[in-house]
Amino acid sequence: MNQALKEAKGELIVFLQDHIEIEPDALERCWKKYQEHPDTCYTMPVGKRHGEEIDWDWRAYRDGDIPYDHFEIDFGMCPAKAIKDIGFDERYDSGFGFENVDTAYIMEKQGWKFMVDTNNRAVAFDHDEHEPHPYKKNSNSSLWLRRKEVIDLMYEDQTISEVQGL
Repeated sequence: MNQALKEAKGELIVFLQDHIEIEPDALERCWKKYQEHPDTCYTMPVGKRHGEEIDWDWRAYRDGDIPYDHFEIDFGMCPAKAIKDIGFDERYDSGFGFENVDTAYIMEKQGWKFMVDTNNRAVAFDHDEHEPHPYKKNSNSSLWLRRKEVIDLMYEDQTISEVQGL
């Protein structure tokens, strides 16, 4: 993802995981939401299809503000200026999860807001059914807890403009 962030040229970054299917106008909706709230990062509801039924995740029922640790990037978006200089800590690549929490925590420290956009939804297929996730049993939770302590220390006594190199 860091390589994609380096190559991105636009002012809005939209995250879309490989097992997610979006509506044809989803990117247009993302752009419109960004135009309305350029200081906010969004996560969108993702449902799992079971025959004709869709089982929606928690985001389908939680419109509005969310804490940083609820920012999901399976289908999400944020202003490029909120994330390009932060990126994702690549130590998370050898395990499962928490890279979004880590990055969102830093963005929150820098003043960015997080919301759910229930009007822009996606449907996911069961990723593990097609290709089992190699790290699903290796949670990054302990790495996140250590990183959070470091991030807190870095922001404790410094202004945001002084914090470099996370």
